[in-house]
Amino acid sequence: ESGLPPGWSALTERLMAEADHHYQEAFRVLPELPVWYARPVAVAARVYQGIHDAVRANGHDNLTRRAHTRLGQKLRLGAGALLALRQLRKERRRRPEWGLASVPSLDPKRAGFDA
Repeated sequence: ESGLPPGWSALTERLMAEADHHYQEAFRVLPELPVWYARPVAVAARVYQGIHDAVRANGHDNLTRRAHTRLGQKLRLGAGALLALRQLRKERRRRPEWGLASVPSLDPKRAGFDA
């Protein structure tokens, strides 16, 4: 942790792990959205999640170093997101009970909202 505040790397890693968990949980329900909306959301989510790899490669130094993805990485991550979304849509057609309510933190009723 050279030059970083004490505990910065651990904190950053913990926050990224929490974000990764929520990205994965939310990605599962993208098939519930209209395809014209789900595709760009899937791509953006995977590209932003890819920034975590850059933060790790920078030794968790996101204070003095910029973490970003290059065009080639964005294209690869975006293509992977679209393929994953296609697979999830196929799975959704095979298992219609698998949807928003299957992800507890994304189910409005389980989250304490009256929907």
